[in-house]
Amino acid sequence: MEQIRTWVRAGVTILTGLANAVLGSILLAPLLYRVYLQVDWIPRIAGLSKAAIYDDFMRIWTYLWQVWRSSLELAHFASSAGGRQHFAEVRTLIIGLVLLAFLLNGLIWRWGCQGLFSSWSYWQALKQGQWGLALLGLGMLLFFDQAFVAFHRLFFANELWLFDPGLDPVIWILPQSYFLGLTALILVLYSLWSGLFTKFFAPRAF
Repeated sequence: MEQIRTWVRAGVTILTGLANAVLGSILLAPLLYRVYLQVDWIPRIAGLSKAAIYDDFMRIWTYLWQVWRSSLELAHFASSAGGRQHFAEVRTLIIGLVLLAFLLNGLIWRWGCQGLFSSWSYWQALKQGQWGLALLGLGMLLFFDQAFVAFHRLFFANELWLFDPGLDPVIWILPQSYFLGLTALILVLYSLWSGLFTKFFAPRAF
């Protein structure tokens, strides 16, 4: 039974780190998008400046955090009802992620205060889980097209994420390569979080 508890703690620790890393990547998304714009990795739309493209990106990003807004309105792109619904569903996922992160971080802090991260078996289980996560992350980067589709099929109950450029031309400024960059950023942030977690909670004997 204790071994099961150890693996559960290790799994919750990894899930907490992932939740924090995903939230961190969403918060840093505008900065990454600006970099993509500056190096011309975002397709240019005829008649639109980089500033105009970034403005509509920020409208999307801001909408995802403003739970009180009823609908997304863009300045330079038309949006279909299905496109707006998809962004509303993304916002729901983000809200759920925020709540989950608060819960998990509180649980991790409580376990840490109780000294439940002091056993050698826990750190071995965590290490094995993180190696598995690293292999999964590498696979996602190498086969991102398939991972991108699998993610949407897992978290969305419809196919509204398959934007029609004729109805939702905003998809032209949200290339899949940008989401690949966000995925890489998640892995980097998870690595940073893992290092901080180890620094604060690993027994000195380890």
